[in-house]
Amino acid sequence: MEAQIAGPAVLGNGGINSRRSGELVSIRPYASLNGTYSGGLTPSGTDANGDPIYDNSYGVSASAGVSGYHSWRRSVLNLSYNANSSYYGKTREFTGFNQSLSLMFAHEIDRSTEIYFQQSAGSYSSRNSFGGVPGFGFPGGMPYSMGAGGLDVENPNSTYLPGQDLVDSRTYYGASTAGFLRKLTPRISAGASASTFLAYRTNSGLVDGQGVGVNGGMSFAVGRNQSLTVGYGFNHFGYRKSFGASDLHGASLGYSRRVTRSWQLSVSAGAYRAESLRTISVQLDPVIASILGQTTGLEAYYGVTYGGTGSFNLNRSFRRSSLSLGYSLGVTPGNGLYLTSRSETAHASYGYSGIRNWNFGVSGNYSKYSALTQNLAPSHMYMGSVNVSRRIASFVFATANAGVARIEAARGPVRDSYFVAVGLAFSPGEYPLSIW
Repeated sequence: MEAQIAGPAVLGNGGINSRRSGELVSIRPYASLNGTYSGGLTPSGTDANGDPIYDNSYGVSASAGVSGYHSWRRSVLNLSYNANSSYYGKTREFTGFNQSLSLMFAHEIDRSTEIYFQQSAGSYSSRNSFGGVPGFGFPGGMPYSMGAGGLDVENPNSTYLPGQDLVDSRTYYGASTAGFLRKLTPRISAGASASTFLAYRTNSGLVDGQGVGVNGGMSFAVGRNQSLTVGYGFNHFGYRKSFGASDLHGASLGYSRRVTRSWQLSVSAGAYRAESLRTISVQLDPVIASILGQTTGLEAYYGVTYGGTGSFNLNRSFRRSSLSLGYSLGVTPGNGLYLTSRSETAHASYGYSGIRNWNFGVSGNYSKYSALTQNLAPSHMYMGSVNVSRRIASFVFATANAGVARIEAARGPVRDSYFVAVGLAFSPGEYPLSIW
């Protein structure tokens, strides 16, 4: 699960005043059919030697979805929904129906005040369920600013999304966020939000998680193209199938600048305090061990850790291409194996559409988990992907994408996985509608 704590809210500019005015409805449907081949799948259970099972399988994946918005004079409603049905010929455990939903509603109370609500929910059976790269990104293809996904407390409009799973398993997740933004003066804005999230995994060996959080901050405009921010955030992480919880406090400073018309830079730095309670395994006294007939036992552990947080994002929009670079350092509630952990992520992506009817994309991602309270060695994940599409008819595209991932987790073996998909996609573009 991913709910990265990278520092409190950094408030954005704009709001509903920067969106379209008047009543307008627009919807964009899409669908695709792919033949797939996946390697390095991890079904539940172990082999005869007690080692994890790694499997390969051909499959078929069909997806459909819709995205759109309804704009009123003072309000905006955004919707994104994706449904996917996957069939794996060999590894039937991952065959099934997967879906994701994202809703956001924002309302302008007056020219200075905006409130917003956001909801995310979904279910998936493996990291490949939505045709993505193993372990790369998050289900549903919803946009998210942080490389590792999660609850980005630097962005008041973000919500929790699971990600960075080390084991393929049916996962259900949900998250809600509510908040407000208030312009105090032409140069100063303030805001606050409250969030809650949960993740449930059907694999009995993986821990479920839930949590709540609040954050607030202020933004100070320095000229037309620069702003400074300061904020504070609190989050509580709780777990099922395992005793324990963590409370986190964090504070941060941020700076953003539009360097040129095409380049956008943002950085932040801060610190956190994590207070954790859980059970740990301890060696019993020989006398007690002889009475109980076992050499180890469990005891409650309480610990406080301190650390730094930070982020760096650099984006460039060219006429026919785009570039994005990012890094983040913070704390996450974990992924079902690692609980409260220190997280480092870095990502880079580039897209090009300068050749008629062709689109190309390449991306890479690195993440590192270091458990704060568990006796686990850090885990490392390296991921990369490439995708190509070509328009073959007005609304029809031929698509191909492939990805690789390497996982170095705790004391376990190095795990390599990969994914290849070739198929057709239907995307007729945006339709204005006269409804509602």
